[in-house]
Amino acid sequence: MIPKFIAGPDDLVTPPAAVSDGFLWQAKNKRMLAGAMVDEAEALGRHLETLGDIGLVAKNETIRQGVLAAAGFSDKSQNHIDAKELNLAVRSALQQIAERAGDGWQDEIVSRYLLTRGDTLGGSMRNLTGTRANKMFASRTIVALRKVGAQPEMEKTNRGKVKSISWNKRLLLFDKKCPLTGNNIDVMFLEGTDGLGSQAACLADPSCYLACGELKAGIDPAGADEHWKTARSALNRIRATFGSAGLALFFAAAAIELGMAREIYSDLSSGRLAHAANLTIDEQLDDLISWLVSL
Repeated sequence: MIPKFIAGPDDLVTPPAAVSDGFLWQAKNKRMLAGAMVDEAEALGRHLETLGDIGLVAKNETIRQGVLAAAGFSDKSQNHIDAKELNLAVRSALQQIAERAGDGWQDEIVSRYLLTRGDTLGGSMRNLTGTRANKMFASRTIVALRKVGAQPEMEKTNRGKVKSISWNKRLLLFDKKCPLTGNNIDVMFLEGTDGLGSQAACLADPSCYLACGELKAGIDPAGADEHWKTARSALNRIRATFGSAGLALFFAAAAIELGMAREIYSDLSSGRLAHAANLTIDEQLDDLISWLVSL
């Protein structure tokens, strides 16, 4: 069945105004994140000035994270290297900095710190964009449930991202690993859950699953097709796992270009997708969520 607000592929395409709004939101938040990074760099510089000798830098625990960043190690990379190797790498990096910058070694460390931290800005923005879409989807789901008299409960991470919404032994899980596919799925809708024990049992039982979906929050048109390819692969993996179990699949994204819109519409027409929506078009998103909670 074709959703009522999607008469053809053109209806799925992201409006230019939504793309503009999305980039404006990104720029505003990048400025905020970049400002915090500059503040951190300035604090690192002030601390380095108190040391006076680059030989003291590697031994100073107060600025260790900053020095690790200046040595080229992101927060994630540090989790995959043991402490001994990190210490050797830091000493080597500081030696190179001393040879290159001489008396200007403090400024060199700060500059290298900003390069590494700046490289993480893209990842931070992707996380922020994903959290924004997560919260929007969840808040509209809560509204839809309350309209039909349900009393949903929401669980969040300590960073504010929604983990789950539960009501009447039904459960929406966000960005959770599915034990049946072995991969994270953006949205899973289960029936028959009542507490953590039954949740774990349901996750392992194909008959508990009502629907699964992929959400892609990025607004950049240049990345839209790649997001769709990734989502389509994930949806195909779900189909292969659940077979003819009657699981409903859906897709929603902020950036949808005409080429992928045609493929999405084709999948809707053939029944490979049960529903779809452009996240920037309110009526489509609300229709998707109304359909989902009515299953």
